[in-house]
Amino acid sequence: MDGDAFDRAVERAERRAEEEHRRLQRERYERARAINRTAFRIHASVFVAVQVLLIAIWALTWQFDHGTAYPWFIYPLLGWGIGLIAHYVFVRNMWLQPAPSTHPEESQ
Repeated sequence: MDGDAFDRAVERAERRAEEEHRRLQRERYERARAINRTAFRIHASVFVAVQVLLIAIWALTWQFDHGTAYPWFIYPLLGWGIGLIAHYVFVRNMWLQPAPSTHPEESQ
């Protein structure tokens, strides 16, 4: 094998290795996005279910208290709601980030 053929073989091997690295990086990124999206949906579903339950408990106690019960459900709603908004912002920012490029000319 002469020097030029060897250099071309090395360049091809390096190019393939870079392409494989970019492909794996993109797959990891897509997997992380999917996991974060699913985690947010679960978080939002549990939030809604628990808030409905708390409001129902408050409504029942409000009826038995002849309409004088303080709306205490607001505190967990606001506290957890802030956490849910923060989770949404994190996930949305991840959605807006461009995925790692699979083309070498785009990554440079």
